[in-house]
Amino acid sequence: SRDNPLTARVTMNRLWHQVFGRGLVKTVEDFGTRGETPTNPELLDWLAAEFMESGWDYRHMHRLMVTSAAFRRSAHVPRQLLEADPENTLLARGPRYFLSAEAVRDVALAASGLLSDDIGGPSVFPPQPKGVVDLAYGSNDWKTSTGEQRYRRGLYTYMKRTAPYAAAITFDAPSGEESCPRRLRSIAPLQALTLLNDRTFTEAAQA
Repeated sequence: SRDNPLTARVTMNRLWHQVFGRGLVKTVEDFGTRGETPTNPELLDWLAAEFMESGWDYRHMHRLMVTSAAFRRSAHVPRQLLEADPENTLLARGPRYFLSAEAVRDVALAASGLLSDDIGGPSVFPPQPKGVVDLAYGSNDWKTSTGEQRYRRGLYTYMKRTAPYAAAITFDAPSGEESCPRRLRSIAPLQALTLLNDRTFTEAAQA
């Protein structure tokens, strides 16, 4: 309904969060009274209207965002600008944010030429450190995939709720125990150690 474009607003805010690393409404999981107010309500309304008028064309909106002047700005942060707008809510600089846990692995495999382009099919089991699934509830059998299956996108990695894929958890992937509309980001020494020592990343480096 044009009288209540809530669906379009929520969808465009989630897409903006994906592209820019922060939603126009920071609380992408809560558009209610406990959520934060939009930093640019006029822009959010315009995006929602454009989304509906385009026939709910998600690809059109994604292209619109990544070709915008706001997205193509330099990510360089002068000290004065950082003090004035630390979270870049005013969009004076280009977005700078962490890749998702799945994308970290995918980028390494793509750069090495190992990434499989197969689409669909069952989950796969990339290499895990020994002992990760030993204490898991239920079946603790983790048969590492071989051949091209070993290098499929992170989207296809089997997620065991009681013992999730260790490398993904290190880079802040959700555990699967509850809904996670917005991932928190961390910087920890274990992330650097994972990139240096995890089997997947050493194989990518060798390739």
